[in-house]
Amino acid sequence: MVVLWLKSGLNSPVHVYRHGQDDPFTQHQDYRARTELFKDEMTKGNISLRIKNVRKFDEGRYTCSVEDRTDSKHSTVELQVLGLGSEPRIQMKGYHGDGIQLVCKSSGWYPEPEILWFGEDERVLEQAETRSHEDSGLINVESSVGVTRQSANGFKCLVRNRQLRIQYEANIKISGL
Repeated sequence: MVVLWLKSGLNSPVHVYRHGQDDPFTQHQDYRARTELFKDEMTKGNISLRIKNVRKFDEGRYTCSVEDRTDSKHSTVELQVLGLGSEPRIQMKGYHGDGIQLVCKSSGWYPEPEILWFGEDERVLEQAETRSHEDSGLINVESSVGVTRQSANGFKCLVRNRQLRIQYEANIKISGL
């Protein structure tokens, strides 16, 4: 039996199993030592591929091909890579005009999340400035907003990823603003 896992766009296989063992020499270099089959499950028909240390590069369409002396079967799956980031942290960065500048940070997301500021009245603070940068394939976001005495004294930073259906929030209360 030969089990072959291929990924669209690559010129060599992601994983090859033949003659009762893995064949790492024909495997794409980016997948060496990162893939394995569930050998205990193969007799039950499970030829699932495990990819370790998943990264953005792994996202895509995979085709599994199984051939034996009498038959061959193919199946295709789509792998979507998502990174769940850290809970946000709010810092006071100092004075900003007649108020204080607040900064909200969260790291380790993929794809890039949305980041919003709210006042105590649950209205979005439109004047927020948001930046992001990529670090090892993951996205770090930072948003800052200037708040004044007229704003209120409670603020919320919300970081959300719609694909993951996840959102985190951080709150801060400032007295004597």
